[in-house]
Amino acid sequence: MANIAQKATQNLIIVTGFDIFVGHEIRNASWEAVKLLPSTIKHEEVEYSIDTLKVPVSYEAVDEIIPKIWARNPKLVIHCGVSAKANSITLEACAYNFGYCRPDVNEKYLEGNFAKLEQNGKGKKMLLTTIDIDRIAKELNGVEASLNCVCRPESKFICSTDVGNYLCGYSFLKSLDYNLDRSLFIHVPEVDKPLSSETVAKGILDVIKKCLAQLLAKDL
Repeated sequence: MANIAQKATQNLIIVTGFDIFVGHEIRNASWEAVKLLPSTIKHEEVEYSIDTLKVPVSYEAVDEIIPKIWARNPKLVIHCGVSAKANSITLEACAYNFGYCRPDVNEKYLEGNFAKLEQNGKGKKMLLTTIDIDRIAKELNGVEASLNCVCRPESKFICSTDVGNYLCGYSFLKSLDYNLDRSLFIHVPEVDKPLSSETVAKGILDVIKKCLAQLLAKDL
């Protein structure tokens, strides 16, 4: 099936972060950064609203929230999650529709270990964002960064094809089912390991601007 997409009807950007869960009981670094984002951003003299949302680490919550997000027909949706393995801001290329075996924060499992997708993802095991994350990483780092290389440790932005098979991957997958062109997932490191929440928030803003540039170039 072709990408189910339509041009955004308003200058709205929605950015989500996750609530606490096992292993991150005190705070979730994704929300700590996302909540610092400003309410507006200007790009090429156009002002965009930024709405932020804290998402419970629950399959049911994601199933409820994602349709509501896309019902607003935003210009861009960026989901953020924490990764204990990350030491850079990680741009995810794709999400997979299998292997969701872990229970969520409510000890509930995803039936069948896969999502029921009815749009872009119908009958597919993987969905890929059309946002050129390789280009974004290269432009923001000023160094080579691609899906096929191990980026230098000092690189602030890296690319990945391993969003995981938990709520991070699930939320990205559900958004990609709605729109391949305007969906992105960012993994962030734990707070101050090594990046502060303020640094990560600034990085997310940089990514937003690069995404907007690509979307405008495509008239999306």
